[in-house]
Amino acid sequence: MPANLTPQYLKAEQAYRRATTPEEELDCLQVMLRELPKHKGTDKLHAELKQKVSKAKKELQHSKATGGKRLLRMSPLHHHFELGGWSGPRIATRFQLVTALCVALAFAIRQAS
Repeated sequence: MPANLTPQYLKAEQAYRRATTPEEELDCLQVMLRELPKHKGTDKLHAELKQKVSKAKKELQHSKATGGKRLLRMSPLHHHFELGGWSGPRIATRFQLVTALCVALAFAIRQAS
């Protein structure tokens, strides 16, 4: 079903695509939501925009709370290392070495007590 989007909505959508900061994205999304025509053809688009606004608000709140810095690029931990350029076998080998060291340390502590 056609959405018959207004020129104001399309202009806001272009601004959203050019947005570089979370604040700009949130502002553009809110304008898009406000300018979106209300009829049956736009129900799905309306729901998607509401989700994007919610996600943008959470990201903006998180970036203000943490100063915009993250400890890990992605979770789980091995994805963080993959984004850093490590190969899968290299990550697995490092994790195995750390596991072996932890097991050895646990045995040493148990033997000492």
